[in-house]
Amino acid sequence: MSQQRHLPEELRELADPAYDRLWKEARRKYQSAGGVGKRVTVKLEKLRKEECEKLLTLLPEHYRQIKPGGQLNVLLLELEQELAKHPYYIPSFREWFRLLDGEPLLTRREQEEQADRTWEELFSFVRNASDRVTPETAGDQLFYPEAVRAWLIRLRDGQAAGYRTLKDMLRTKPDIARTALKECADALAALDAEQAGAASMGYSDAGIRLPVLANEYTGDPHGFDWKERRGRLLYYGLLEIWGGGSEPSEGLKERESGPDIDDTMKRTALEQELEWLAAISGDAIEPAAGQTSDRQPEEIEWQDRHTLDIRSVYRRAGIRDDDVSSQALVWGAPFAEERAASLTLQQVEAWTVWPMAASVYLVENPSVFSSLIDVSSALKCKEEHRNSMRTMRLLVCLSGQPSAAAVLLLDRLHKRLAPACRFYYSGDYDVNGLAIAHGIAARYAGRFSPWRMDRGTYDQYVRPKASFSEKEKARLRQLQPAWEPLLGQHVADRGYKCYQESLLPELIQDWIKT
Repeated sequence: MSQQRHLPEELRELADPAYDRLWKEARRKYQSAGGVGKRVTVKLEKLRKEECEKLLTLLPEHYRQIKPGGQLNVLLLELEQELAKHPYYIPSFREWFRLLDGEPLLTRREQEEQADRTWEELFSFVRNASDRVTPETAGDQLFYPEAVRAWLIRLRDGQAAGYRTLKDMLRTKPDIARTALKECADALAALDAEQAGAASMGYSDAGIRLPVLANEYTGDPHGFDWKERRGRLLYYGLLEIWGGGSEPSEGLKERESGPDIDDTMKRTALEQELEWLAAISGDAIEPAAGQTSDRQPEEIEWQDRHTLDIRSVYRRAGIRDDDVSSQALVWGAPFAEERAASLTLQQVEAWTVWPMAASVYLVENPSVFSSLIDVSSALKCKEEHRNSMRTMRLLVCLSGQPSAAAVLLLDRLHKRLAPACRFYYSGDYDVNGLAIAHGIAARYAGRFSPWRMDRGTYDQYVRPKASFSEKEKARLRQLQPAWEPLLGQHVADRGYKCYQESLLPELIQDWIKT
């Protein structure tokens, strides 16, 4: 065992690998029973030859049980007594496991009590306004505005959003949990003071940018990114104090905190914090404290992770997100009459002149988007085509999962266009493509129409080239699009991906006909 190097030489024989199962089971029994007890029994089944040789040395009185393939039943009390007979003299199980593990052996109850103390100590920097403070007692404790202090107290008591994120951070990264909590509290206090007019951060009246705020309080412009637990903790504090977004028990449930999102998941600053992720990507969603959910991640619909809801919470607190990196590609008047336009989130927010389109065509991939524009450019030599395209249709490229700019653009079009205007969507026949379609169909149910997204088209163009993994097949089978519930199952059963570019001849013909 690796612990042998911590043991006195006289005890290293007891750390032989042949004893591993015995000590593992004895440790488990001790912890669950709350001590040695009188009737707590350790049971080992299907003994191996090398185990028998060692066990006979330690427990000679149990020789009848100790044989290869046999079963050993020994009281913890007996085992402790045998350890006490050792020449080194081991007075108790606690002492033996302290020597073996290099740390005290705690019962379950003691572990829980220790965890409770550690949790309480995490909040020790918060001082109640009613506390009697002297220079000797003040220490590192700080006053916080009432709203921030209320969130911290509710968080401590397991009643506020962010509870599970902080718990998991304390479990996996205890050395940074307290620092992260204080950084979030300090940032929230500064935002509260700014809005109350009691202080100024010295930035624009429009608010402070999230990376600037993060750099101020964490020393890292990405310290409050959504992909970091610390960033999610800040968001839940904002949600608790300023509200304005979906409640954690509904659309924006606190995600199950597991390891921080991998750094290879590169996105722009806004999309790191506010990306509209399809639940089909496998992200687990954590219910808020006190809530439960029996929905699997794959069952949570696309709009449940609406970035604009998250963004509205930031804005209410005076935080400006990155509204220039997130972009939407669009073609058609009044956005772009000659060539495609790339609209930033800032531009979409400020746009006031909206089209009279009868149809909005949505494509997943830029290559298909560009090909359709090429066709339109060729048709523009005819004035009748030019006029019809100015008033009748728009083309929007989502470039994969919709950015915040694309989401807002579609929302504004949905709100301002005539009820008869349809949203036609075409994408890849893979997990992401069908998940995007499923999400658009759910969000814009009254307008959505699938564009060549059916079993017949898939069967016509699929080729036995790019195959699905078993995990991808399982996710596809969970998808049940409203317009064709068996589409995901059918694609999974065939087993191969079919990309939108394969459908391009059909899409071009449809586009010309419009």
